[in-house]
Amino acid sequence: MKTFGYARISRDEDGKQESIETQSKLIMSYAKDNDIKIENIIQDNNVSGYTFNRPGLNKIKQLINEREIDVLIAKDLSRIGRNNLETLIFLDLLEESNVRLILITDYFDSFDKNDSRDLLDFKSLYNQFYVKDTSRKIKSNMKQKQRDGLVMHPTYGYQKIPGSKNKLIIDEDAAEVVKLIFELCIEGYGSKLISRELNKRGIETPSMYRNRTRGTSCNANWTHGNLWIYTTVYRILKNDAYIGTLRCGKTAKKKIKGKTQMVPEEDHIVHLNYMEPIIDKETFYMVQRLLENRATNNVKAKNLKVHKYAGLIKCKECGKGFVARYNKSKNVTSISYICAVYHRYGKEHCSSHRIKEQELDDIIYSELENQIEKHQEMFESIDISINKSIDLKDSQIQKIEQLEVEIFRMKEEIKSYAKQLARELISEELYNELTEENRKLMKNKISRLEEVKNYSANLKVKKREVISSIEILKEILDKKELTNTDLVMLIEKIVIEEVEEKELLIDVVWRN
Repeated sequence: MKTFGYARISRDEDGKQESIETQSKLIMSYAKDNDIKIENIIQDNNVSGYTFNRPGLNKIKQLINEREIDVLIAKDLSRIGRNNLETLIFLDLLEESNVRLILITDYFDSFDKNDSRDLLDFKSLYNQFYVKDTSRKIKSNMKQKQRDGLVMHPTYGYQKIPGSKNKLIIDEDAAEVVKLIFELCIEGYGSKLISRELNKRGIETPSMYRNRTRGTSCNANWTHGNLWIYTTVYRILKNDAYIGTLRCGKTAKKKIKGKTQMVPEEDHIVHLNYMEPIIDKETFYMVQRLLENRATNNVKAKNLKVHKYAGLIKCKECGKGFVARYNKSKNVTSISYICAVYHRYGKEHCSSHRIKEQELDDIIYSELENQIEKHQEMFESIDISINKSIDLKDSQIQKIEQLEVEIFRMKEEIKSYAKQLARELISEELYNELTEENRKLMKNKISRLEEVKNYSANLKVKKREVISSIEILKEILDKKELTNTDLVMLIEKIVIEEVEEKELLIDVVWRN
């Protein structure tokens, strides 16, 4: 008769109540007292009882199928499992295979007619409740740590300060890679092309870097686990941790040992300005706009950088985008853009709307000069308004005082309506009508008061924005080389209409 012992422990479920060695000693002691020879004690160390795909338990199932086991001894039923359905299926397997089950501290022996299987079934259900309750407690504890800003796993580019649970500092080596990824994106590289460039340069992936510097395990589940892939690059480009934001609770499991699911962004626990930024906000949000434009307009760079007008040109007739085409003439290569519908389906569905990239450049440069003039006029207009507001400072103060008095009177009037209602001098219907009308007027007065108070300050903010816009426009104009990043930042879309054969009408829609 072949007898095997089974011991299992999970740190999450069982804390430090006992060790795997303690269970093994208990099984050996029981076997000695009952004159039973133990072939082997099979163990699953630090494995949850909720899952039944465990190395040790799988070994026991194999022994059962090969009829190499007659008796199985464990400390109690919870060691076998804490998933009610799976546990009952396993108990049925033992029963069908005529394998005797002994549970020491449950005082259960399946070959003893006095021991009820019904009681064991009930205990299995209790064990499942236990693990679910433990899981809830762990989740609750984790959620509180997230609210407190305790960092579990630092994002690539950061590292924990030794001895601190909630302080992060920049990991300079990894941060340089993050900066490179953002720079390449702005230069027109897509996520796939960036990943290829990183691999070409021999830069370690985040998991490889963690493995080397922190001694963590890097368990790549594919043959090229040492290579960057585009999804890793894309996640880095989208991660607002690099502007100093600690974002917790991004994933969750609805079931114990179930699949990890993404949590809606509005339900994340967010700590703004938590750590020192690696990427400045202007660069970060510029990249988000580039990614959004490429995704919305299905821009694909393939093996080249993104074309400068990719995702920006729209056909007035069919509403679709344009594709870039290379033209070779006398050893000179130029780029032109044609309607995507015409390119794919032919002239029966739309006309080509062909336009050379150089023609678009000339139009944009001319428009840039016009935009600079408009902004300079705006700047002068704001300056005049600021000077007027300084001259009219006394009248502004008077206006503020007047509005405050009017708002106070309206509040008092609403109170008087309440008193009249209490004395039954007016009906509830009339009270509601009067107060509703008064509240609307008061809301408008409060809004106007805020406008008057903030008028000068808003003008100064607007002036700084206009100055910044003029500087950006001049910088782009002076360098004489338009990029996709420049154009996406400045232009919402370029609509091209073919009014007559090969005669185009071009409308540049600038961002506000």
